[in-house]
Amino acid sequence: MLSQGAAAQTAVGDKEIDDDFRRFVAGDYAMVGRRPDSGPAYSGTARIELRGETLVLTRKIGQATTVYEGALERADPPSDRPRVFRFRWAQGKSKMLMTCLMRADLDNFARLTCEWADNPQHKDPGLEAFFQRKAVLN
Repeated sequence: MLSQGAAAQTAVGDKEIDDDFRRFVAGDYAMVGRRPDSGPAYSGTARIELRGETLVLTRKIGQATTVYEGALERADPPSDRPRVFRFRWAQGKSKMLMTCLMRADLDNFARLTCEWADNPQHKDPGLEAFFQRKAVLN
């Protein structure tokens, strides 16, 4: 069991790690994706900006631009689960959820792989992959 001092240090350490993850993904991206239920493939560009602890994802596919807010979260309880980025938005009457895993490529740029859908409406999730082209230094 952690002492109060150790628990406080862990909480501070987690916040620093979370801040590092959020800063790491801020930047400009090329993206490819596929709509839910094996829908059509698409490509476009994206930008992730950091506003406090909120991530703002702006996607441009063709002439359409969409903006979503997201956060760094734990995949599921308990607190030792991996961190994921989650973006939520409304699409008509549906509430969409996109969950993204983050890794670094060999040049230390962020790579996000994401699934999104409104379950149980969709049998198969939509998929998106984001390839960072330019980091944004905060």
